Amino acid sequence: MKELYILEDKYMTDFSKIDEYNKDFHDNFPDWKPFVTKENFENFLKEVEEKKQGIGNDGVKEIFYWFMEGDKIIGAGGIRLNPEVDERTKIYCGHIFYQIVPSKRKQGYGTILCHLLLKKMQELGFKEAIITCFDTNKGSIKIIEQNSGEFIEKIYDIEEKNERFKITRRYKVNIEKSLKNFKSKRR
Repeated sequence: MKELYILEDKYMTDFSKIDEYNKDFHDNFPDWKPFVTKENFENFLKEVEEKKQGIGNDGVKEIFYWFMEGDKIIGAGGIRLNPEVDERTKIYCGHIFYQIVPSKRKQGYGTILCHLLLKKMQELGFKEAIITCFDTNKGSIKIIEQNSGEFIEKIYDIEEKNERFKITRRYKVNIEKSLKNFKSKRR
């Protein structure tokens, strides 16, 4: 297995790798719309820099990362540094978000990406994280629980139009405990 790591957005300068990432999604979901393309790449970099300061993001500060396997992007994720400044983000989104390209799903990569984001949170001084997922997302439930997520509650979102996404599960993660448990499981 090649080295797995996260790379902050500004360090990804090879757009062909982002094209491969987008192709993986498009091959599996033909209607999928990429969030970053060659045409909007400069704007994307500007937006993620602004989000780090909470600009244009309801005051929520957010750091975006590419999830790498060797020199290939296999996922993306981020850390919200202050989700509590926006009520919807606090309740429905929490601190961490992640996604894995379809060709790498159900192989443990999501669990590793979540772990790496928790590790980065610890480096940033966090002791605890809130992670959420939709009640229908069995893969994310497993990822969060494998990272020592402790179920808090289910929240019903009256504003969500899609019935599949109306119920959000909220988890609390003691980061130190999670990182210790993760290491002991991998030995």
